[in-house]
Amino acid sequence: MATTQTRAIVTFPPGPDSPKAQWKMESVTADAPGPDELLVEIVATGLCHSDVTLAKQLPAGSAPQVLGHEGRRPPNSAQQR
Repeated sequence: MATTQTRAIVTFPPGPDSPKAQWKMESVTADAPGPDELLVEIVATGLCHSDVTLAKQLPAGSAPQVLGHEGRRPPNSAQQR
């Protein structure tokens, strides 16, 4: 199965060594899109209050999360009429 390498801000939930969620820039691997899925190139994204609130509510011991939903992709190269 093909994969894509990218970088993301990964949120690690609170744990025994850290009472607060931790944010780290890491390399991540995304699986190739499956049926009825689409891969979109995102060149920038933002984290907003919703992401911070969600990170604070992650249960201790849960899996790391990639948050951010305000993405920016490259413009299309369509011609203007």
